[in-house]
Amino acid sequence: GLIDSLIWTYQPFFIKKSSGMEIIMNFYDDIINVKGIGEKSAELFHKLNINTISDLLFHIPKTFEIFVKPKDIKKCTDQEVVSVLGRLKPNSFQTIKRGKYTITSIVVICENTSLNIKFFHMPYLKKMILPNTPYIFRGLIHIDKFGYHMVHPKVYKTEEYERICGHLQPIYTLTKGITNHAVQKSVNTVMHDFTFPEDFLPETDIRQLGLIPLREAIKIIHFPDCEENWINARKRLVFNEFLEFLIQTKQTEKNSYPFDKQLIAVADTNRFIEALPYNLTSSQKKVWNEIEEDLQKDVCMNRLVQGDVGSGKTIIAFLALLFCVANGRQGSLMAPTEVLAKQHFDSLSELTKKFHLCFKPVLLVGSMSLKDKKKAHLGIEDGTYNVIIGTQALIQNGVNYHDLALVKS
Repeated sequence: GLIDSLIWTYQPFFIKKSSGMEIIMNFYDDIINVKGIGEKSAELFHKLNINTISDLLFHIPKTFEIFVKPKDIKKCTDQEVVSVLGRLKPNSFQTIKRGKYTITSIVVICENTSLNIKFFHMPYLKKMILPNTPYIFRGLIHIDKFGYHMVHPKVYKTEEYERICGHLQPIYTLTKGITNHAVQKSVNTVMHDFTFPEDFLPETDIRQLGLIPLREAIKIIHFPDCEENWINARKRLVFNEFLEFLIQTKQTEKNSYPFDKQLIAVADTNRFIEALPYNLTSSQKKVWNEIEEDLQKDVCMNRLVQGDVGSGKTIIAFLALLFCVANGRQGSLMAPTEVLAKQHFDSLSELTKKFHLCFKPVLLVGSMSLKDKKKAHLGIEDGTYNVIIGTQALIQNGVNYHDLALVKS
């Protein structure tokens, strides 16, 4: 079909710079090649796993914010994110230090109503927010018997706010030192300085699939003009993600890697399923049977299990780990956060005690002390632990597995 024909023609993109001479630039070049990104800012981007130009362009906003006209402060409700117009009350600046914190307090007059605002580590605002000058203050408003309050709102000059009013403003996943504006500025530099090659999808296929061109999608997702276009941009990028998954699946089917020390069927998993206080759903049984069959093959399994929250993905993961350790091998489970890793570790430990399972689990996360990490590393290497649960700490230097056979994330 159409997707199959596209899979084998899909190629990595290249960017061409139009200047005196043509410079070919790979999407996978380091972001330090982008004008305006130096070594320090590149290091901050790297913390967000933005290492290449491709990573930057596909650092998709997690949501967006709609800026509307400033609201009458008396019509605001408690715990509402609002924009209000106000002027600094003369002589209202106060800066105090509490331990390592510097707190700056001001009073803003909004239509004869006082708004009390606190900022952290921003004493320089005294030179930026001037009396008798209107500003827009945007943030979470708190209303109590003492009046109206905001903590660390964003401050805009009126003409600056007018430019973004009515537009969608992307909200990115960030780290300290990187702002939404910094991400947008870097993306804009790439979009402005480089011309993209033709879309890898032919125009007829783009129309047939109800999509928009890739360059247009990237531009809109970072600089949306309306919600409808933003949704269309996401649709095109989601299509690309599924296409990439299909490519990887096809490549895996063509190039299966041999799996040494083939696993065999064990009774432990069936006993565990029978002991559970609930029955697996038909979908769970189907998925588990497929995974169990794959685990006994002489090639590596590469499988995606997809489902909503609460659909039972975790119990399937635990069954696969049990199958693995019952064969005398090690398995690992990587979670995106330490909180989730700890939850998985506690759940597995509880099941181990309750059902007398053969798990010998260990938790490995970045916040552990050096002493605890060293103990975990030794136990992983000598085989004391057969299930290792953690974050990216599982793949850091110093972690040597004794006999790893299953990796889940």
